Amino acid sequence: DASGVAFPAVTLCNFNFLNLRRYRNNSYNVGDEDIELKIEAIEQMTAGSVDVFSEESRKRNPEFFKRIYREIPEEQDPSKLFSHDIKDMLLPPSIFNSCVLNGRTCGSKNFTSFSHSDFSRCYTLNSGLNGHPLINVSLAGANFGLKLLLNIERDSYVENSIVPFVGLSVLVHDQSTYPFMEQRSFAVQAGLQTICAIKRKKVCFSFD
Repeated sequence: DASGVAFPAVTLCNFNFLNLRRYRNNSYNVGDEDIELKIEAIEQMTAGSVDVFSEESRKRNPEFFKRIYREIPEEQDPSKLFSHDIKDMLLPPSIFNSCVLNGRTCGSKNFTSFSHSDFSRCYTLNSGLNGHPLINVSLAGANFGLKLLLNIERDSYVENSIVPFVGLSVLVHDQSTYPFMEQRSFAVQAGLQTICAIKRKKVCFSFD
């Protein structure tokens, strides 16, 4: 629909950087016992425990102590393999209207993704990138805005005593602006309905 104005981009990141369910399912050629030991090491690292830096831990988990400078194939990207997937976070569309914008159904296909150093993987709705056409809205008000029903997958969270948050980091921004989540986002708590009203402001500069 070419009428109306472009809806802003909406970026969301799950506070949990490692989805344990996906980590267990996608850790090929690794035994169940070794997977659980690696998860224990990850939880120790997030808690700042010195035990994880022992010689035994370094030998068992060398990937945690190596810095990767070369490009890796997309299918091997840990942020894609082991992070939360927007397809799973959106409640089943066959049962729920889990994504609605301007009164029309949207879905995981309307999101683009990117890697983030703190959140692992974030997702942006209406980014206008990678061939995604911008979605316009015709009228103001809640009925023409964005409505999302999301599952944060709490049962797949890593125990994190340093950052014990459960929920999402969300940022509403212009398509031409990079989403600096750590500086400008707001938190959405799990199990609650959150309403966010926005107002668009156009600033014009004159150099006469």
